[in-house]
Amino acid sequence: MSDEGNTYPLVSVYIPTKNRLPLLQRAVASVLQQTYPRIELVVADDGSTDGTREYLDELAASGKCVAVFLPVSEGACAARNAAISMTTGEFLTGLDDDDYFLPQRIECFVQRWRELSTHGRTDHIAGLFDSSRWIGRAMERTLFDRACAHPRDLAAACAVGTQVFSIRERFIAAGLFDRSMQVWQDWDLWLRMAYRYGEFVGIRACTYVIDATHQHERISDRSEAALRRAAQLFAAKHYASAPVQKFRIRSVFVDYPQVRLGLLELAGLLAIGNRRAVGRYLLRKTVGPELYDQIRRRLAGWSVIFTRRESAGFRR
Repeated sequence: MSDEGNTYPLVSVYIPTKNRLPLLQRAVASVLQQTYPRIELVVADDGSTDGTREYLDELAASGKCVAVFLPVSEGACAARNAAISMTTGEFLTGLDDDDYFLPQRIECFVQRWRELSTHGRTDHIAGLFDSSRWIGRAMERTLFDRACAHPRDLAAACAVGTQVFSIRERFIAAGLFDRSMQVWQDWDLWLRMAYRYGEFVGIRACTYVIDATHQHERISDRSEAALRRAAQLFAAKHYASAPVQKFRIRSVFVDYPQVRLGLLELAGLLAIGNRRAVGRYLLRKTVGPELYDQIRRRLAGWSVIFTRRESAGFRR
């Protein structure tokens, strides 16, 4: 490897896309505008018919990305895996076509990895993640703002978000994205990586923006039936020998307004100690999604204020 390669290891970024050209253009621009100097961008098109192919052909011709075209639409997991198969970087991370990076994201990841490597920690972690700025139609909030996520944290929920940063070979060794998973395919892979390599470390720089304001379908908008099928598949895959954990996954449904929990499900969650999830569910159903989001936003703001006051008092 050259001196430049030693100083700036190549980082590959993969983007799956289908028929969301304006959003894809924003996502691509956010990668090309990174402050980190050595990035390989690979975009996999899952059968678009809206001009995406022509746009990617132009990008590839100018050397700005590697374009992969699936002959027929096979789904997001197939597109992700196809893109990853074409990457060559030492490190790998992803981006959804309707989201975007802030300019310092890759630089922050590489810097943090170097710090951890200096202390010999990178051999015992699955990878890095960062907090995300979630933008909805009526509110914004910060998600996944935590210092680390152990395998037990990921067993309970997708505690690291939709994208992680790690050595490319660790994605591959963990089996890449499972094409049978129509929902929570990212959570599924991160959990497999955590079981294999250890915890994920958070950099807490908030360099990823999740845009929920557009009109295109998001995975979180899937039907209740689709979400319940996904929960059954996820539980069978990861919790086959843990009946309580198989039931506990129902607490994830609290974040999906389209899912209705029955009385027996709520009673079961209470019985295994998930009182907070039950409380959130009942509050949402009582006041409605919009007011519920407003309440959560205010509570989050108060939490930040109290945390700052406590920290100031501690410093004094």
